[in-house]
Amino acid sequence: MFRGFSLCLAAVLATTLAPAVSRAGSFTFGFDFYHAGSVRTHSWGDLDADIEELEAELRYTGQDWDLVVHYEVEVEDAPVGRCELVLEVVDRDFPSPPIRLTLPLDQPRKYDDDEIIYSARISTRIAPEHVRDPGRLRLHAYVLPVGGGPTLDHDSTRIKLRR
Repeated sequence: MFRGFSLCLAAVLATTLAPAVSRAGSFTFGFDFYHAGSVRTHSWGDLDADIEELEAELRYTGQDWDLVVHYEVEVEDAPVGRCELVLEVVDRDFPSPPIRLTLPLDQPRKYDDDEIIYSARISTRIAPEHVRDPGRLRLHAYVLPVGGGPTLDHDSTRIKLRR
């Protein structure tokens, strides 16, 4: 009986310690002080971040939507890769879960004294069933420490519809 119990315990521990490969790592879930449009920002030690630019546009490709986002983020007193940018696309009038993208801030464009500047233009496809009214979409951006922590900065912008 003890041998059966130890085999069962070994199986449970193996499953817990080495979970199956999944796509869960491509999504970020954080429990923080933010809710779309209502955010408190915090300093975390000496770590500081500022979203300097945030622009977004949406184009219909004939089959799906192409979301293009341009951002510039300055991070101060942090090593490269210490922060990430979380982008959330929300419908201003329809209560639905946001479309969330998490971008690691690990490829700086330039350095300015103790600031590391990240700037990029990203593009992603969104299935048509996820866009109810393209004219009512808004983009919220949050800078967070990798692995969780307080919101270091946030910004929001209207998503421009391009035809």
